[in-house]
Amino acid sequence: MKKVIGIIVVILLAAAFMMAGCAKNNPPAAPSGEQANTTTSDSDAGKSKVDVSGTDGKASVTTDGDKTKVEAEGKDGSAKIETNGDNAKVDVKGEDGSVKIDTKGGATNMEITGADGKKVTINTDGKEGGVVNINSDKGSLKQETGEEAAKGFKAPFFPGAVVGKAVKQSGELTGTDIKENKVVELTTDAPVKDVKEFYVKALSGAQVVDTGDSVVVNLPSKTNPSAGTTVAITADKDSGKTKVVISERAGK
Repeated sequence: MKKVIGIIVVILLAAAFMMAGCAKNNPPAAPSGEQANTTTSDSDAGKSKVDVSGTDGKASVTTDGDKTKVEAEGKDGSAKIETNGDNAKVDVKGEDGSVKIDTKGGATNMEITGADGKKVTINTDGKEGGVVNINSDKGSLKQETGEEAAKGFKAPFFPGAVVGKAVKQSGELTGTDIKENKVVELTTDAPVKDVKEFYVKALSGAQVVDTGDSVVVNLPSKTNPSAGTTVAITADKDSGKTKVVISERAGK
């Protein structure tokens, strides 16, 4: 998608220069070495339009209050960007595919299409600790973060520990062992040895690797080699606290 990304960069740079020129009623000069024609038309207050055309293509920027529309066509493709307050739409097409982005109320929908027609869609709900959904011909993946992602762990949380970041991934993707993976970070004032004793008892039969300042307690599944639970315990010298990372894998 290098060409597609390049188009976006060119458009945004052109828009910035053109808008600055429009604000001063002084259209920007054409880049050195490029034959370009620039036309600026102003109507009512808060509305403006700038058109630029050259040997490599053409672009226009239209503003109307909180609304902005940027359109560009070049040898490698085309792009259209529309914004209205916090909402935005982006449609970029190039020789090697296309990208569509639609944001509204914090939520984002993205569709990426390759030259072979295969698509990847990404959806986010825009909330802190929200959900991301990815769909493609290889399968689907759902990722959750925040408080909801910290729920449902089989391994117990160390008593009194503060719950930090948490991520939960679920889905079926070809070539991966993702079915449901969960990770959560905990922080406690208890020393490493006390946390170790707690998890060695909680995860009976687990493998233990102890280096003094850090401990790894690993309990693999007896029936599925890609599944299991791992607890990493580390002394954080900067904060003086003990950090605990619990990882649970459902496997294939």
